[in-house]
Amino acid sequence: MEDSPFFTEDLLTNMNKFFVGEVELLRDLNNVDEKRIKRNYPLLVSLIENSKSMFLLGECNLINDMYMIARSYVERMINFMYLQVCDEAELNSFQLHTTQKAYRRLDRSIERTTGKVQFVYTGKDSVSLPNLNEALNLFTSKSGKEITHWTPISLDKRIDIISERTSIKPSIMMMCKLYIYEDASEALHGTLYGSLFHLGVFSPGTKLLNPNDLLQHYSSLKTTVYWTCGLLTNDLLTLLNESIQI
Repeated sequence: MEDSPFFTEDLLTNMNKFFVGEVELLRDLNNVDEKRIKRNYPLLVSLIENSKSMFLLGECNLINDMYMIARSYVERMINFMYLQVCDEAELNSFQLHTTQKAYRRLDRSIERTTGKVQFVYTGKDSVSLPNLNEALNLFTSKSGKEITHWTPISLDKRIDIISERTSIKPSIMMMCKLYIYEDASEALHGTLYGSLFHLGVFSPGTKLLNPNDLLQHYSSLKTTVYWTCGLLTNDLLTLLNESIQI
């Protein structure tokens, strides 16, 4: 996206306010008596925390790190929307994944030809987790290895299902995935591209001749992140308003 006078400080401020306002509405969902919201409310709490981190990183112009947190925001938001419309088996899978993961973390190890590292819980408190056997059976492969993903359905397919089962169009979710998720994934995976994309070096038309140009470029990135994540949050609120009339 090419920088232009369109991306002003006033626009950045307004998009930040828009995003903050949308996120603030998520807090009210704690008072909604609906099973699928209450069972997955920790996701909403994590989204609120994500938004705070995004703002703090943006204020410090730590744009690369801001993108990585925004990626988490996007995936969590899409997951929460998906969990409102998915089949009951998928909803249970999301919960059971947590159960088996909590159990497995009590005895973890990594072994290579040069050595082994292991973390084992040795405390005296007993560990009791609901539906543990069911969870372990569901997330253990035929070869005995852990199945690490909570669902075999890809993020793109989750977007499709949301749009198929609601009036929410996929465009905002797709835009967030294209604009935020992909670049942030490169950053998380430690690639050279992921270390440089936010500097504008791969964006034709971006002129970075002095420090002020870089600040202008950062403003354009922050504005777009706040805008797209605000629209994504609005999609969730629209979905919930249609399905349970909050």
